[in-house]
Amino acid sequence: MKLIFQKYILSLLLIWPIVVCGQTNAWKSYYSYKNISICTISNQTIVAAAENALFLFDTSKGTSETITTVEGLSGDNISALAAYGNVILIGHENGLLAQIDINTKKIMFESGITRSNIISAEKKQINHIQLVDNIAYLSTGFGIVEVNPDTLEFGDSYYFGPTNSTLKVNQVFIFENALHAATNQGLFKTNQANQNKLEFSSWDQIAEGKWAYLWAQDNSLFAAKDEGSSLSFFQLSNTVQKRATFPGLLKNIFPYENGVLITVSNRVYDTDKSFVGTQTLGDLDGLKPNTFNFAVNLNGKKWIGTSSEGLIRYVNEDNFDLISPQGPLLNSIFDIENLINELWIAHGDYNMFYNPYPLEKYGISRYVENQWENIPNNQLFNADSFVRVVAHPTEIGTLYICSYHGGIVYLQDNSPVMLWDQTNSGLESLTFDGPDYISIRVRDVLVDESANLWSLTGFVKKGLKKRTLSGQWTTYDLSDTVLDYKQEAGYSNLELYNNKILFFGSVNSGLIGVDISQSPTQMKRIMGGDMGLPSDDIRSIRLDKDNRLWVGTKDGLAVLYAPNRFFEDDTQLRSVVISDGGNLRELLSGQLISDIEVDGNNQKWISTTSSGVFLISPDGSQILQHFTKQNSPLPTSSVKTIGIDNATGEVYFGTLNGMVSFQGDAYAESESLSDANVFPNPVRPNFLGNVVIRGLQQNTRVKITDVAGNLVYDTTSEGGSISWNLRSFSGLRVRSGVYLIFITSKDGLDSAVKKLMVIN
Repeated sequence: MKLIFQKYILSLLLIWPIVVCGQTNAWKSYYSYKNISICTISNQTIVAAAENALFLFDTSKGTSETITTVEGLSGDNISALAAYGNVILIGHENGLLAQIDINTKKIMFESGITRSNIISAEKKQINHIQLVDNIAYLSTGFGIVEVNPDTLEFGDSYYFGPTNSTLKVNQVFIFENALHAATNQGLFKTNQANQNKLEFSSWDQIAEGKWAYLWAQDNSLFAAKDEGSSLSFFQLSNTVQKRATFPGLLKNIFPYENGVLITVSNRVYDTDKSFVGTQTLGDLDGLKPNTFNFAVNLNGKKWIGTSSEGLIRYVNEDNFDLISPQGPLLNSIFDIENLINELWIAHGDYNMFYNPYPLEKYGISRYVENQWENIPNNQLFNADSFVRVVAHPTEIGTLYICSYHGGIVYLQDNSPVMLWDQTNSGLESLTFDGPDYISIRVRDVLVDESANLWSLTGFVKKGLKKRTLSGQWTTYDLSDTVLDYKQEAGYSNLELYNNKILFFGSVNSGLIGVDISQSPTQMKRIMGGDMGLPSDDIRSIRLDKDNRLWVGTKDGLAVLYAPNRFFEDDTQLRSVVISDGGNLRELLSGQLISDIEVDGNNQKWISTTSSGVFLISPDGSQILQHFTKQNSPLPTSSVKTIGIDNATGEVYFGTLNGMVSFQGDAYAESESLSDANVFPNPVRPNFLGNVVIRGLQQNTRVKITDVAGNLVYDTTSEGGSISWNLRSFSGLRVRSGVYLIFITSKDGLDSAVKKLMVIN
């Protein structure tokens, strides 16, 4: 029975590999290189894995480069690396195997393990890759797989373990014509010539326990045993002989010419070949404790991978430096606040039930002038789980950071000034867990035209707060509007219509509006399918340039077309219906919508938790773009947040696996049409994209003619730019020549004329 099962696994794995090339230059990556988990050495180059990206450092030249999803990597977390020549084999946690030529950047994938429906997900991880005689031995959670490293074609697979169970194989090593396997349940051995080696019963167990590493030095075989809080080293011959024991949580073993580097979480032991210590590296100045992942030796220097500061080049305790590329603090991107040529990123988190646990003491990342200036948590009053950063609309350098456990951190001149919590503000903690438990769960803040700061707090009766410019706090009771404030674990973001009606969504009570222009304030909720909501669980809302309120729910999208009529009895939301292959359907029906953003042309960028990102036309009638993990550099199709730089048109997509951006063609409006410009100009042969005319205003009329005055294109802008596909009204591409672009404002008081050269 087991042999038949083995052959079935093999049949699943024998598929043709997939070859991919890098994405277009419309995409950029913004990954974190703080957590360097594993590495390999290719010639004089350190090849290090930063979760799901690669960082290459040429030690002979002192130069570095990165390889990410933009260059074609999958975006899945990397668990194993092996090098031969200029080729790197990459194993992933989900079982995906990749091969990359670091010179040409050509990447090939083999997904047989990943796609197998027989192997359980937790056992697919590739734990180690051992290269021997043109065979790559993959150590996995279910056994051993042989692969041709040049073609990625699978050979034999060893279903490793007793009947009806499998053992996690940490490493395979060949020594003196014998296969050795280090597993969590023992050390095993069989002869390479064994005709029955695919059968686990033909392997001999030579030691019990949890074995992690195997290596050979000076014609002897050694093994490392993980003892939990310590690790022991053994020499393997006819017997298993213990040679040494070291304290610590085992991370990595690296044998080199003169000895062995042993990495535990808080130490690097440099020993000779007899495991006699010659040097111990402990706390390094400025480095967080317990963050070592590995250490290797190359060219007389130690290269240390850490989980907090990236890769360290170490000469001695007075001479070491950090050499990882710049990037955000973490790949976990929960919220993006976009200013002009500036990004602020919150790395905290809560789950789909608005539960922030386990609490995270992460800092905030800031990207300005192409540099990362990150603020660590200890400078932010050690508050937990930052989930939102909001910039003051008129005061440059004033920001508010929402903690989903600790309150609001107030920044001036881009520097933290104070933490508002239950002791010094109107903010309140939830109370149903007893008086000693303090948790202030602030979801969002908003500054109105009178400089009042509005905030939303989950799980409290008076969840809506207002702080005036003078520092006075006012609270607003939501208990008569929401169904049960003790069940409202969180709310959506805040939106303010006409400086009058404050809108936000809830978990259970649908869409809530508060007329803040009245005293006392008027409140109302709209909920239920009869009122046009796909779900009463609302996660994101956004007002567009036409003052329509787009509402993203757990089960789809709806639009409030007249927010000014919200308090009228017959007010309802409407779904957006699009034509799909001649059939009508509701736009994004069934999708959990995590964020909605509006670009300079009033187009909507909408992120979902399972289907990537959609760009839809201003009225929602067309899907203009749809990006997923499969067709773009997105590291996952679960996208948490979107940021748009309307000055440059760059659109940022934040996920829990990292951030990438796409160069959009929508830009902010200009004060004067004299700022209008056209690009590319000239249009050269083989250009297949759109010409973008930017520096416009909303409702700007744009007419394009040839030099004879024949009209070839006519449109009105939705925002600060328009795109032209170089086709005339006939649908054909225009001929080579000079074209005149006549630009006129809505009121006719401002105008401009531009020229465009087209060369086909």
